Amino acid sequence: MKRKPKRARETTKKLTANLQGSKESSPQKVSSPHDKFFKEVYSSPKLAVELFKLALPKEEWSDYGWSGIGIEKDSLKKGLIADLIYSLPLKKDSKNRLRIVIILEHKSHYDRRLFTKQLYYQTYIHELFIKQTGHPQPIISLLFYHGRKAWKWKLSFQEALFGDYLSKIPLSCCENMLNFKMKLLDVQDKNLKKLLKGKSFKKSKGILNVFEKIWTLKDKKKITEEDLLKILAEFGVFSTKADNDLVLSIMNYFKSFGVSDKLWERTEKRALREGIFKKGGYMDVRENIREEGRWEGRQEGRQEGRQEGQKQIILNMLKKKADISFISEVTGLPEKEIKKLKNGA
Repeated sequence: MKRKPKRARETTKKLTANLQGSKESSPQKVSSPHDKFFKEVYSSPKLAVELFKLALPKEEWSDYGWSGIGIEKDSLKKGLIADLIYSLPLKKDSKNRLRIVIILEHKSHYDRRLFTKQLYYQTYIHELFIKQTGHPQPIISLLFYHGRKAWKWKLSFQEALFGDYLSKIPLSCCENMLNFKMKLLDVQDKNLKKLLKGKSFKKSKGILNVFEKIWTLKDKKKITEEDLLKILAEFGVFSTKADNDLVLSIMNYFKSFGVSDKLWERTEKRALREGIFKKGGYMDVRENIREEGRWEGRQEGRQEGRQEGQKQIILNMLKKKADISFISEVTGLPEKEIKKLKNGA
C-alpha cells in the first residue's frame, strides 16, 4: 500500500484536529448554572414535549408519535456529552423500527465549536443505533438559546464552516459536501412569544420567561429584592405538589448567583404584600419543599452524582481513542485531570 504524500498527510492531520479540537484552543466549561437548570427542567418529558411543539412546524409535529417519547438515559449518555437526548416513533411506522432522535442542546452564548460537537454527537448516535437495531435512525438537532442578545449566527454546518466563502463555491459542489441544519428555539424571538399565548404552554411560558429575565439582573453578585420580584412574578404557574422539584430547581438556580435564603424569603413576603402573587399556589409548593427537608441537602448529592457521571463519560471517550484536547473542550475538565483518569490515578 502506497503511503500518502507528505502534504496530503498534513492536510488529513489538520482536518482531524479541526474535528476533534485543537490543543491550543481553551476548554469551555459545560457545567454552569444555566446548563444545570436547563437539564433539570427539560429532563421531564412533559415539559420537553411543550418545548418541541414550539420548535417544530405543525406539519412535522403531526408526523411523530408523541405519546411514545422517551429520554435516552443509558446507552447514549454513557458515551455522549450532549445536554439531553430524546427519541420517539414515527406515526407511519407501525412496527416502530424507526425512532426520531432529538439532540436537545442548550446555549447561553455562542460556541464556535457548536457544529463540530453536533457532528460528533450525530456520528456517535448513528453508529450506536446501527449496532443495536441494524440500521441508522433519523436525527434532529435542536438548539435552545437564551443568551443576552438575540441569536444572529448561521444554523447550517456549511454556512458556519465557510461563512462568506460559501457563496463562491459552485452549487454542484455544495450538494456533495457534508451539511446539516439545526433547529433554533430562541427565548427572545418575538414569534415564540406569540406562540406561548394560551393554556397549553402555561408552564413553558413561566420557565422561558425565567430564562429570559435572568439577563435583566444588573449584577448577579449583588441581586436585590427588586431584581427577584421581576422573576417571582413568573412563578404563579407552579402551583401543584407535582411542581416541587421544578420550584426547587428554580430556587437553586438563583441561589447559584448568590441569592441567600433570607433574601429569597424576604422577597417572597414582599411579593405577597404587593399582590405580585396571591397566597397559596407557589407558596404552598414552597412550604411542601421545606417540610420535606430538601432545600439544604439536595445540592450536595446531585453534585457528587454529576461528577461520577462525567468521569464515566470521559473514560468511555478515552476507550474510543478520542483526543484528550477534544475531551477537555467538550467537558470543560482540564487536560491534566483527564490524563490522570487515563492513567488510573
